[in-house]
Amino acid sequence: MTHKTDVVVTGGGQAGLAAGYHLRRRRLVFVILDAQAAPGGSWRHRWHSPHLLSPAEHSWLPGRSRPAG
Repeated sequence: MTHKTDVVVTGGGQAGLAAGYHLRRRRLVFVILDAQAAPGGSWRHRWHSPHLLSPAEHSWLPGRSRPAG
């Protein structure tokens, strides 16, 4: 069986997850490849949650509520 993939995203961190969000909204078939077994990429080994120490307006993922800044 063959599967059609429009886009391959390398990395499942914040940028990869954001890309996946927008690709799904455009109804494209995509896959996110990451060396980690779960979403979030290397975040899961560095921080307890997917939050950055930068200003809130720069640290959100599309489709989620924007944190108060």
